[in-house]
Amino acid sequence: EGNLRLKSLDPKVHDALNRTPGSHALLHKGLDCLQGGAPTVRIEGDVLMTQRNVHELPELVRYYAGRGVQHFNFWLFSLVDQGDGDLRRLVPRLADAVPRMVEALAVARSFGATACSLNTPHCTVPPQAWELLFDAAGMQLLVVNPGGHAFALETSTIEQGVFVDACATC
Repeated sequence: EGNLRLKSLDPKVHDALNRTPGSHALLHKGLDCLQGGAPTVRIEGDVLMTQRNVHELPELVRYYAGRGVQHFNFWLFSLVDQGDGDLRRLVPRLADAVPRMVEALAVARSFGATACSLNTPHCTVPPQAWELLFDAAGMQLLVVNPGGHAFALETSTIEQGVFVDACATC
């Protein structure tokens, strides 16, 4: 299985979100290598949805599904479990992110690909897109945010599948 970080179709935005100049070009080299691999290689893409890239989510899925990505993980950039630093400017509004995510799911389906959403409050996902929801505990994932704060994904208040007080302000 190959898992790629798909930050943006725009190389400048991709490299800036990765904080790594040239990472967009490296991503495409890696994708070329995975495509040339054994036919059993499953290619997945992680998409961190931020204010800088959420508008392009459907087109990003269309492009990478066309290049053989079979599954997309949509990670909503969230400050719920953030440690130090002020990254509020990167958090997309749920009113902007959820419709784009639902549209991107339809695009993925049209290519025979699948998608799931992480860090998206369950109460914001419409019934026709409930297949995006997942079991966070099943991932057994340790998250370390940019401030160095580490936590098990399933302990995040946003991943527990409940309406938390902060949801009232979105």
